[in-house]
Amino acid sequence: MEKEPIFKKPENSEDNTVKQRAITSEIEQFYKNPENQEELVENMRILKEIPEDTSDPKVIIKLGDPNKSHKFVFLKDEDGRKYVIALPIDKKGWHAEIANFSRKLYKKDIHAIGGGYIHTEGDTLVVDGTSGSYGEAPKEAVREILQKKFPNVKIESNSLADMDVKRRESEYKRMLEGLETTIQKELYADVFDRKAIKLGCDYTSRPKSIEGNESVAYMVYSSENGSSFGFDTLYIGYKNKNGEIKSKDILRERWYININEIKIENNDIEIKYTANSNENIIKIPLDKIESFEMITSLDEVEEQLIKMYKNNQAVFKNANVYHGLR
Repeated sequence: MEKEPIFKKPENSEDNTVKQRAITSEIEQFYKNPENQEELVENMRILKEIPEDTSDPKVIIKLGDPNKSHKFVFLKDEDGRKYVIALPIDKKGWHAEIANFSRKLYKKDIHAIGGGYIHTEGDTLVVDGTSGSYGEAPKEAVREILQKKFPNVKIESNSLADMDVKRRESEYKRMLEGLETTIQKELYADVFDRKAIKLGCDYTSRPKSIEGNESVAYMVYSSENGSSFGFDTLYIGYKNKNGEIKSKDILRERWYININEIKIENNDIEIKYTANSNENIIKIPLDKIESFEMITSLDEVEEQLIKMYKNNQAVFKNANVYHGLR
């Protein structure tokens, strides 16, 4: 009876081949399984080989299912050599498993600097995510190592900060797309992009039009620092005499502003609201909105705090804003 060959094709090799047809030739190398015993031996040689020059990083990118993200670990040994090791997630489900595998394979005391995930998007290799065991790897350093190793492959890196910015941009875009009228969209964009004072943990209300008048809308922006200070601001969006859409801050309260009713009667806008359990009414002639002086309940010390935050808005450029939750 003949002995079975050491190398076996995976049982689902046909399925893998189908998946790989959607992958470019440059990307396919990361998913390709050896087709014979010789290729398997060569792969093992490459896996175990370490460059003589300590400035030359050791890179192993072996991925499994193209539809999954695979974990990688960024390491450094006692000689200062760097390692980027990525293995199929169904084989090594933890970053610590990859680090331990590398220490045993290379027989070195290798220190894990950080980790993350690698996946492919069409013809692009994407480095993102983080490791619960080792923290976030320096993504740009990893990208540069991979780009040098694979010069013909398009490689992108996303730090957690970059991913958070993209998430916030997506939420903002989704909010705008969900608004019904042009004036609602213009009001929201003007408040969010230019008028609102951001404190780092802010909330917006969904802009609403005033019944019977589609040329006027309103929204409340809640500015909060997440612990000790915050305030609400009511903004009105309107069309001026030239037909241009403008926004105006009408009311600022240290308490939450709850709008009970806003209506237009006799060319006046009437705002009924509650703040700190007190019901109030503001009446403003429509043709006086532009010159209206904002009403505020904040004291002198709080106004100074606002001024401080206003002068440092660059710090809060990428701060959290929760869209449409008020």
